[in-house]
Amino acid sequence: MKHLYLHGFNSSPESAKAKIFKKFLSTKDTKNLITPNLPISPSDSINLLSKIIDEEDKKLSIIGSSLGGFYAAYLGNKYGIKSVLINPVVPGHLESMKEIIGEHSNYKSNEKYRFTESHYRELLDLKINDLKHPMNHFCLVQLGDEVLDQKLTINYFKNSLILIEKDGNHQYSEFERYLNLIYDFMTI
Repeated sequence: MKHLYLHGFNSSPESAKAKIFKKFLSTKDTKNLITPNLPISPSDSINLLSKIIDEEDKKLSIIGSSLGGFYAAYLGNKYGIKSVLINPVVPGHLESMKEIIGEHSNYKSNEKYRFTESHYRELLDLKINDLKHPMNHFCLVQLGDEVLDQKLTINYFKNSLILIEKDGNHQYSEFERYLNLIYDFMTI
């Protein structure tokens, strides 16, 4: 089975979590990790990811962090496949995400780009109020997240599998502690 890793806003396929997960998968005798560089446009990202999912005949699982978690939940819901969500953006966060409209510089590449009002509207178009298969989603939340209000996340995934940790941060500190649990969920 292949796994699709989706990085967060302003991040890249070379994020720390992607590297940790890739290294972990190599110990499981699999190198089946797809880590696309997501476009700035949410609709372009979903189109790219949908194409990958279709090419793999939906025989994969998705892991996503932050905005990548938002995309993972959307795609997991659309295709009925498992998703693991790490401190994900949820519909309740979208109003406050208006703040990201503007100029940015990618954390890894330093590439400059603009997140536009049009991009923001594309995010709103991906909003799902009710998950069709809530038990296909495993959400990991750290309450110390300094970026997202995790009470909204917990409420959104209340019918899903959810691991809640006190403290932590938006990057999800000590992510590697849960690699076996994540892998088991994705492959069973």
